[in-house]
Amino acid sequence: MMKSYRSTYEIGNFCRRLCNLTDTEIFGRHGKKPVLEECDNYSHMVEKLQRKMDELDLSKITTMAIICKSSAAAHKLYQSLDIIHKEKCYLMNKEDDNFHEGILITNSYLIKGLEFDHVIVPEVTESEYHTKRDRQILYISCTRALHELDIFYYENRSHLLDEAI
Repeated sequence: MMKSYRSTYEIGNFCRRLCNLTDTEIFGRHGKKPVLEECDNYSHMVEKLQRKMDELDLSKITTMAIICKSSAAAHKLYQSLDIIHKEKCYLMNKEDDNFHEGILITNSYLIKGLEFDHVIVPEVTESEYHTKRDRQILYISCTRALHELDIFYYENRSHLLDEAI
């Protein structure tokens, strides 16, 4: 039970350091290192997210999740997208019974037990992620990634990231 098979070694190692889990063994499937994306502000972050959505090749990657800390943050992010990008994704909420392929915007409370080819965690700022509970939320969000993990921040990035890199 102490061996992680879901994520690549690089993502698993990042997540292990995020929560200081020294007794977890990570499966040796290698891939890309997690990427920390610095943005100037919230609007710039939305622009970068939209570019990531444009770059996604759904013939190679069937699921991308943009995992926000809360349902309010997920709704705000979805509303901030332009019309073209709103059409490219699905805003998942607690009433959803079905899993959707493609690009999902959701929150950390709805993704337990799920896994995605590519995960983006937006707004990993010091003001959003700074408590012990926030560390757990960030860990859950990051460990949903199978192959790629991008973390977006602006202003002051969370000190939790500094501990994980």
